Amino acid sequence: MRKPPIPTAAIMQGVLVFLLLVATGCSDAAPPTGTDLCTGLITDARPHPIKPLAKPAPGETVIDPVFGTRITRITNAAPGMVIKPLYSTVPAWNADESYLILYHTGRGARAGHSLYDGRTYEYIKELRIAPPDLEQVYWDHADPDILYYIRNRGRGAAYLMRLNVTTDEEEVVHEIPCGRKLYGNSHGFISWDSDIWGLGCRGRTRKDKVMFWFSLLTGKAGIRQPYQKGGAPLVAPSGRLFYQAGNVLDRELNIVRALDVGNPFEHASLGRTLDGRDTYNEVSFDGRHIGSLVTHDMQSGKVRVIIGPKTGYPYPPSATHVSAIAFKKPGWVAVSSVGKRRGIKPLDMELYLANTNPGQWQVCRVAHHRSWGKAGRKSYWAEPHVVISPSGTRLLFGSDWENSGSVDTYVVELPAYGRK
Repeated sequence: MRKPPIPTAAIMQGVLVFLLLVATGCSDAAPPTGTDLCTGLITDARPHPIKPLAKPAPGETVIDPVFGTRITRITNAAPGMVIKPLYSTVPAWNADESYLILYHTGRGARAGHSLYDGRTYEYIKELRIAPPDLEQVYWDHADPDILYYIRNRGRGAAYLMRLNVTTDEEEVVHEIPCGRKLYGNSHGFISWDSDIWGLGCRGRTRKDKVMFWFSLLTGKAGIRQPYQKGGAPLVAPSGRLFYQAGNVLDRELNIVRALDVGNPFEHASLGRTLDGRDTYNEVSFDGRHIGSLVTHDMQSGKVRVIIGPKTGYPYPPSATHVSAIAFKKPGWVAVSSVGKRRGIKPLDMELYLANTNPGQWQVCRVAHHRSWGKAGRKSYWAEPHVVISPSGTRLLFGSDWENSGSVDTYVVELPAYGRK
């Protein structure tokens, strides 16, 4: 049967909607695979000393006077308080970047985890959750409404919880037997299909510990092995490999190979390249491979210094953290460093970005974060702990903004974000 023609009014409405989307910048989807996130940014290794910039007001956007990028202050921490991302290895944004989670210090309302609009950055509500550690919350990689965390109930039982952050509906997904306390690794995440978790279980004594992996989809756990230094195993994005104290483990938690790392417990983030290879991305201050970003192929053991003396950059600054969790833009890694607060040498007081995909290595400098870190009044809480968004187009970080006495969260929207 012949379909009736579409009314002209409907056509015009569709055109108007399309034009509106173009005008407002429909930028939450991941950029095309070939998009260069360094476009429009400084890509040299020369000094770009920090310049004065007044602390922006809450909601205000300023332009970094050296790197030309947009920095927006998205929170308003009370004097002496902290509002910042959970950690560099923990996604702040959900799957479609419509929500984000920040942590508030203090007491009373809003203390703990809070939900924000991932696009406008407006505060939405407090999340009443109590994970084993503040970093151990897990966005689903597909459903933007779903957040997971572990709830310990004692008496040998722990629950894997699912929370719908839009409706506040909460349910037990699985009960996991554990002697006293079930926990993840605060420096890691779950596999990029949201299935495999690396877990540890503590029994009646601190020495009574085991580690294992758990499947969200099947509800089955892998073999339990005696606890090793370094906590619960870190799950690679594929869910087939794990990192534990310098070693790559398989599904039986047997050692497959040892990575050529100087210190197996440095700040690091597990990621993945475009061709699907799991990577361990670390800052390395000693050993054979020195750099602010050193990438190890977990499947072959091959290592490459991306940002370090071998590639024209200085020795790694202090308080360097790595974020390789842009699962919609594999291979791109964000880094933050404190170093010397005068911000004269390359990488001191900086946020920077690298493409670690083989044959596409590239580094770009993003912004000065202006946070004093442990040298300031808020100490560890003032370390930036940069977090890259799933699409790789935005960088979130905490800053005391020249030792102001409180720590707020800021976001840098890269040119590739496409906001109009």
